[in-house]
Amino acid sequence: MSKRKIVTFDNVSADGCFTDANEKLDWVIPNDEVTGAAMEAAPNVDTMLFGRKTFQMFEEGWRDKDVDPHSGKTTPQSREMSWWINEHLKIVVSKTMPEPTWRHSRLLRDCDEKTVISLKNGDGGDIIVFGSGELVAHLTALGAIDEYVFAVNPIFLGQGRSLLATLRTPSKLALVDEGRFRTGHVVLRYRRA
Repeated sequence: MSKRKIVTFDNVSADGCFTDANEKLDWVIPNDEVTGAAMEAAPNVDTMLFGRKTFQMFEEGWRDKDVDPHSGKTTPQSREMSWWINEHLKIVVSKTMPEPTWRHSRLLRDCDEKTVISLKNGDGGDIIVFGSGELVAHLTALGAIDEYVFAVNPIFLGQGRSLLATLRTPSKLALVDEGRFRTGHVVLRYRRA
């Protein structure tokens, strides 16, 4: 049994995409209530784990800023989210990226099974993965992700990329919780079955 859980959080479209065909997220329908509910599903998180592309998107969108990159607005929730992201540990997995300069950031060159076991048994709270489709597929294949939280946005993209497009074997899930919102969003929380 690990000391720390790995939890994913992703906005997805109603047709199952986590990015559009151009790998953009400007289709995400901002909703602070939905984001708050999704984050409440992982109350003990103190570390973020990213693939390179998502880390760079987060750095561009949140580094020393308090504007929600999806809505372009500053709200009490975006201020809180900005503070939280900037002040907590961010681990980026990349073989090619130079050492990050964003404060509280650390680089991992590989995310093999031994590294994942070390992360999960290390000190600290739980670990959250935002976006990072290839990393999520890799961690899913290793059986390392404990919970998946999806904020389903009421929009069809038609074309886009599945979060787990590189996953090669099925992975069964058990629904733990669901939340419905008047905006049409649904938050689904799953554990590995």
